[in-house]
Amino acid sequence: MVNEIKMYFSRHKPIYVILAAIMIGCGLQYFILSNENMKSVQDALSEESESLIFQSFSVDIIALIALLYYIFCSAASIMKDGVFEKK
Repeated sequence: MVNEIKMYFSRHKPIYVILAAIMIGCGLQYFILSNENMKSVQDALSEESESLIFQSFSVDIIALIALLYYIFCSAASIMKDGVFEKK
């Protein structure tokens, strides 16, 4: 089990990818939530706090990026381990 965890960290470098996902997620929220979009989001959610909307939106983006990353890591591990090779 410990060897598998070490192999995962050496193969996929998750710390760097998660830090990049956080930076991308927080950056995308400012591009997507412009003034016009912020007003429509506030009306749709009935929420007046812009910081709360920014926070929840960036968490959603980071979760989506992390989900896509872990799906990629799982597929890459399965393919690298030779599960689909013909014997």
